[in-house]
Amino acid sequence: ASSASADIAPQLKVGLVDLQNGDDATEYWIATDNFYAITQYNRSYFYAMSVIDLGRVIRQAREQM
Repeated sequence: ASSASADIAPQLKVGLVDLQNGDDATEYWIATDNFYAITQYNRSYFYAMSVIDLGRVIRQAREQM
């Protein structure tokens, strides 16, 4: 998944994911193959976003070492 401000290569195949957050506004994300690979293990888009968020935090922590 990507933030709305991400640059996307024109040849990249993506999907649009909507994450409904109860009373909060729905979040829309651009999903790539990595996102959908995660959903092969667990079909929940919220699970996939959690895995992606965890990966981002780990990458940031490693970059600060």
